[in-house]
Amino acid sequence: MSWDDPDVVPAELCRYDLGVTAGPLEAVPPGTTRRWVPTCAAASLAVRGDLADVDVAWQRLHRSWLPTSSYGRAALPAMEWFHTTPPTNPSGHWDLDCLIPVVLHRKIRQAVGRRRGR
Repeated sequence: MSWDDPDVVPAELCRYDLGVTAGPLEAVPPGTTRRWVPTCAAASLAVRGDLADVDVAWQRLHRSWLPTSSYGRAALPAMEWFHTTPPTNPSGHWDLDCLIPVVLHRKIRQAVGRRRGR
């Protein structure tokens, strides 16, 4: 999970977390912490290709789709959801989804609320 945009934040200051899914009663390994990622809307692109394809997907989400959409980034990290385990995939073929948690822009939320009489 990436808390920062590496195209904006210097590489040495970028913050990343590695996460795995765990049930509420599962013990976590010593030295790790349990964090809850809330349910949220997300923009997603599937990637089935090499590492260059992963970069293209992130660029499309951040530089093309997000600025022209009605959404902004939520205060949550961007995520890569792996469908295969990269270390066991020596071919260099990636099968993952790139996800950016999003929220409707404030002005749009206000306009929708006015139309609904809120």
